[in-house]
Amino acid sequence: LLGTPGGIVSFRAPEEGAVRGPLSAGCRILLEWGVAGASNSSSPPSVFYKRVVMSELAAARQKAASQPAKLKRDVESFAIENAFLNSEAVEALVETTGAPAVPKALAAIQEPDDDDPIRGRFSLLMRDFSPEEGWRQSNLLEGADVLAAVKALATFHAFFWRGSPHHESARDVVWPAGGHWQPNYQAKEQFTTLVEDSWPRILGNFKDEFSCSPALEDVDLDTFGRRLQAASAAAGVQSHPFAAGGAVAPHDEAWRTVIHGDLKAANLFVGRDGDVAFVDFQFVGYGLAATDLAHFVTAAVAADDLLADDGTFLDDAIVDAYRTALLDALVDVGAAASRADAEEMVPARELRQRFDTAVLDKARFVVSYLWPRIDASPEALRRGAGIPGRNSYNKNVRVAVWLVARTDAALRRFVADGR
Repeated sequence: LLGTPGGIVSFRAPEEGAVRGPLSAGCRILLEWGVAGASNSSSPPSVFYKRVVMSELAAARQKAASQPAKLKRDVESFAIENAFLNSEAVEALVETTGAPAVPKALAAIQEPDDDDPIRGRFSLLMRDFSPEEGWRQSNLLEGADVLAAVKALATFHAFFWRGSPHHESARDVVWPAGGHWQPNYQAKEQFTTLVEDSWPRILGNFKDEFSCSPALEDVDLDTFGRRLQAASAAAGVQSHPFAAGGAVAPHDEAWRTVIHGDLKAANLFVGRDGDVAFVDFQFVGYGLAATDLAHFVTAAVAADDLLADDGTFLDDAIVDAYRTALLDALVDVGAAASRADAEEMVPARELRQRFDTAVLDKARFVVSYLWPRIDASPEALRRGAGIPGRNSYNKNVRVAVWLVARTDAALRRFVADGR
């Protein structure tokens, strides 16, 4: 199975290598090799085992009762992940670019139940990105790790960019539209009433923190929910133009690529040499690079890389670093003939506009669904500060402040531009 002679003498799965999420569980399996295997440099010290038994998961049981369409989507997502990891497209990505590293799928068991999705069972044995091999995960990304991650994300996007020889290579193994927060997967009320209805309680919970933040001094917090609600439908369509399944405007088609669909700190590893690995491809699919980038920035980055003490936004530097890496990668993979052509394909101003719109769309999801689900407050975020699977706005108060302030700035430009 591992392609290494010598045989495994024993294996173990320590508790410290276990992960239990709302919709999956997993563990690092440490391997002890026989003499021949131990002397072989290709013998991995560990593998990673991902296990999903829907009926054992409280979140899945809740979805079965209240949101059966979402449960069906989750079941399908495990087949997508397995197909993507085993695809020639991923093999070519790793061989051609080397970044990001993507786990090789070693074995899989898929037992869906179309009649009763809660009875679905899945497992996936994958290459591991282990500490023994120099890989590490962070609760939130900072400094050089942020720049390494956006460079890897840019390379991933460039490889599948429209005009690249690999653009269509993943079509049969990814979602037609990637990203779990896209409009098609969410309650229609998120785009009509839930943002505005949810905001007063959120504002009350964060009143003290919001009132003393320099970033929010000029923000009309009382009308924030209403203003975000008014922009939510348009921002959703513009951030996910391939989700509707119909005709797509040429200016969106020109930006079509494959997006990871859930790139957060828990789904990313950094190696000792600054290499980056991505995992968890359940919502990989076609989409806009700026939408994927906005999800990463809002979900994975530490507050010190987003907001200065005086309230100045710092995320422009992340977007600029991403664009620089993307332009280089577009040329390297053959999507652009030259750096000048790449600059015409990805104008800085348009990338920023698309990023702004995607921040609005992500804020819609956070305010209408994610924060109400945990009754978000400073105390709730601090209690969750050490939970690896939580996104930054759910475990860091300063990131929550940044998200509200940054969304307000994006709203102003959105309205001023008539978008």
